[in-house]
Amino acid sequence: ISSTVEPEKTPTFFSQNKKEEKGRGRDKKMMKASVTAVIIMVMCCWMMALDAATPAVPDIAVQFYSEVQVAVSSGDHHVFGGGILAYDVPNNMGRTDYKFETNNHEIETIHVLERFDQGEIYDIIDNQNCKAYPVSGKITSPFEWVANAQYNGTTDFHGKIHDVWALSSTGNNGDVFEQHLYVEANDVNTPVYYTSRNISSDTDEYYIAVTFLSFNAKEPESWVFSIPSSCSSNLTDLMACNSGDVVYWANSNWNCGNQACSYRVASGTAQPGYECAEFTARALAAGKYMLSLGPNDPQSSYSNFHGHNLLEVPGLNAYFEASGTYKKHSASASSVKAAYAILGDGGEGSWSHACIGVADGTDDCHNIARQNWPASG
Repeated sequence: ISSTVEPEKTPTFFSQNKKEEKGRGRDKKMMKASVTAVIIMVMCCWMMALDAATPAVPDIAVQFYSEVQVAVSSGDHHVFGGGILAYDVPNNMGRTDYKFETNNHEIETIHVLERFDQGEIYDIIDNQNCKAYPVSGKITSPFEWVANAQYNGTTDFHGKIHDVWALSSTGNNGDVFEQHLYVEANDVNTPVYYTSRNISSDTDEYYIAVTFLSFNAKEPESWVFSIPSSCSSNLTDLMACNSGDVVYWANSNWNCGNQACSYRVASGTAQPGYECAEFTARALAAGKYMLSLGPNDPQSSYSNFHGHNLLEVPGLNAYFEASGTYKKHSASASSVKAAYAILGDGGEGSWSHACIGVADGTDDCHNIARQNWPASG
């Protein structure tokens, strides 16, 4: 995935929503599958037993906000990253935001904002290049295809048994489009894992795999669908994380004695109930680097964020490692910049301290309280 990617290569797996786009090079093929049911009376008892064993078809919410990990493969090109998916089908809006690490270990971002309510779709690459395309009609449910899917048995995914639903379609030109959805048997309406494969006779196979880290089945907040700053200078892009907000928040909260900041402490004073990892994570959340987390969310939200305890340095480091959306830099004071998380040995062993960068070579820390402290210290 690079800045030269053509619009039709943008890796949003909800490609069926693009069928009514005009004036752009996206594939508008409508793939439909027909099923002919044959009922033989002498087998009715067997068929009733089969129906009883088949799980209910998933009914995925048409309004949701989800954090995801995503892998994309096309020919010899493979990238991995993460981001968000958000859809509000009743209000004709959708958003797909990904950050990828390329084969050269560079970070690239791709955003697709679907504003059917305004008749536009925006493609944004690396927060700089924005292209708007006219679109008509209504946005379709991103999981609309599931209603026509067939139950494909169960499979083990990350140590748990999941139901698998599948749909395969063949276009007039012979291209094959396959989709699979994994759900847990006790929660069939929450997606866990999705794959799509586009097999064409004249281009490389195009494969996408999406793991849902969270799935919030309610109407997303309005700011999620704001038009990106690269398309409209007076609005803010969701994934264009703001290091200035991180710095402002850190410099405003470095001496808070607790999460509510109901009292403050002097520089060099301990903050045992509000330690370094939590402070660092909350500062990043203030700049929207932590996706769905907010800087004022309760400690319970930070103590188990997708299985990671962000109140402790090892847990914070494990989240950075697992998310696929953060890039490590060398452990030197000169590498510290605003909004950089600094993790390491605070005198009590590896991963025992964390601070947040607020300027070149300078950080703010908790426990003990420090502001504008040299990173080497």
